Amino acid sequence: MYQAYYRIHSFRELEWKLNQDHWARRCIGLDEVPDYSTFCRRAKQIEEGLYAPLYEELLFELEPKTRVCY
Repeated sequence: MYQAYYRIHSFRELEWKLNQDHWARRCIGLDEVPDYSTFCRRAKQIEEGLYAPLYEELLFELEPKTRVCY
């Protein structure tokens, strides 16, 4: 959400921005900002573990004639 709100396009930029934003880190609950490679690995895990099943569920709930792109 933080990345989308501030229109941050890369994980390197996200890492830099979070290092500068002490208030956001405190609200998120981060003592230390993870490295950009950690953000990348976690995003892949979420994509594989969450988006695919969610997409399948949406297709199941919608009519088969409806096309959904994500």
